[in-house]
Amino acid sequence: MPTLLGLTLDLAAAKPIYLQLVDGIADLIARGAVHPGDALPSVRELALEVSVNQNTVQRAYGLLRDKGLIDGRAGQGTRVSLAVQLGKLHDVRDAELRLMVARLIAETVARGYTLAEVEAAFTVQRANWQTKKIARTSLVRQWIGLGSHDLCLEVVLAHCQQANPGLGFEFAAVGSMAGLIALGRGDAHFATAHLWDPDTDDYNLPFIRQLMPGNHMVLLTLAHRIQGFMLAHGNPRKIFAIGDLSKRGVRFINRPIGTGTRVMFDHLLDQAGLQPRHVVGYAVEADTVPDVAQAITQHDADVGMGTAAAARASGLDFVPLRNERYEIILPRASELLVPVLDVIQSQSFKEAARALGGYDLTHSGTVRLS
Repeated sequence: MPTLLGLTLDLAAAKPIYLQLVDGIADLIARGAVHPGDALPSVRELALEVSVNQNTVQRAYGLLRDKGLIDGRAGQGTRVSLAVQLGKLHDVRDAELRLMVARLIAETVARGYTLAEVEAAFTVQRANWQTKKIARTSLVRQWIGLGSHDLCLEVVLAHCQQANPGLGFEFAAVGSMAGLIALGRGDAHFATAHLWDPDTDDYNLPFIRQLMPGNHMVLLTLAHRIQGFMLAHGNPRKIFAIGDLSKRGVRFINRPIGTGTRVMFDHLLDQAGLQPRHVVGYAVEADTVPDVAQAITQHDADVGMGTAAAARASGLDFVPLRNERYEIILPRASELLVPVLDVIQSQSFKEAARALGGYDLTHSGTVRLS
């Protein structure tokens, strides 16, 4: 697949090469990879680059001129037009992306997948692609982790890498459910989760048994942590319980479907007899807890779910709602088991975790098996 400035062309595709060139160069202009006034390869140079007849390139350049995207001047070669309408290009490009996404959703839903499963699969594959790309360029052995983020996890991975210089870690916060799905599919070396099952009042294990039947996993308790409301300093909206979210003027910011926080919040909402429509901002989602904290700090929201440690780190007030188990999950045969467990059970980790605040380390290092 020859390339032009990062543009990929498929010579075996059904779409004619000249139209691929038109679309590809238009995308380069819309993305800002090339700018108005920039020189493009000559017809001959581009034909050699993509291994096609010069007439094919000439035809593509002709269409691009008709669209007002490029022009040719005597002695100056072919250039991106100075009068190109970038706004229109952006609109066309966005419309194409929405169409591709709509087709993907329609196909997956027609095959019986739920929107939550589609979203989780996309999140996992995006993170997996990014981490594998990094791993390919590194001399250090990279271990890929996906799941729920926590400040304590950062401490564990940093201490583990310090104690084992040959190890490298890449972690992506994709939510507890997506992390477990990725681990079950072999797309990650370990996952992190805090998924509460109200029926058993247990964390993670019921979901692992459901998502990974027959897989032998180890669950390492990193810590128990306090989950609750993060609020602006002084709690100006006087929010102390789930029911207060329905107060007039209160703006909530949610976490995505599949995160442990969302699973817990939806159950607490149901227990309080509230529907999502009673909570302003229920449909507004932040990818991570730091994103929730930022939204509150910038006055884009009044309240969101997070941990006591995250609230403290962001200078926010905190109202506790539930004490939860946060675990690292990995295969029983994983080479990471011993070095990670050594760190969790070390005094240096416990001192660092206590300094963060909001963690109960009584059961840290506890091992459970699925």
